Amino acid sequence: MRIEQEAHSPLVFLHGDLQCGNILRLEHTGKLEIVDVEFSGYSYRGFDIANHFTEWMANYTSEYPHVLDPAQYPTVEQRHAFLRTYVLTKASIDAGMKADSAGCAEELRAIGLSEDQIHKEVAALDREVALFVPAAHLHLAVRGLLKVCCYAEMDFDYVSYTAQRLSIFLDQVDNME
Repeated sequence: MRIEQEAHSPLVFLHGDLQCGNILRLEHTGKLEIVDVEFSGYSYRGFDIANHFTEWMANYTSEYPHVLDPAQYPTVEQRHAFLRTYVLTKASIDAGMKADSAGCAEELRAIGLSEDQIHKEVAALDREVALFVPAAHLHLAVRGLLKVCCYAEMDFDYVSYTAQRLSIFLDQVDNME
């Protein structure tokens, strides 16, 4: 079965490179600003969130920004906190409310989401995302390989980065059920 069929992941307009360096908090307002949208387009929701989670493994501001740390992949609790915010924000937007009202219990009751429904949606979204994690690693490996092939001199070790992403991808594919 194809991943997108098993995942039931909708096609959405996505960022395509949502990592910490592309999310800025504006000092004067505190609002979040998302930058570097050159990879934006339509793809599967689960893929974009999986890509975001795999980027947690990279610390692009460290001494060795090309070295991935699999221990930094978000825990179940971290993923569920992120996905809960996603589910609540989407429900608020779908109901025509402001996105920042997702935490208001009164407005959530107006949407008709119970805690049990939220928990089920978060768990389902976590399963959806998990199916796309290997594809996200492969995608980032191919992007790294293109950088190696197209740019002679860079301050980033894309060869090592690509090798790590491919290794993780192959390990995950080998461990798929």
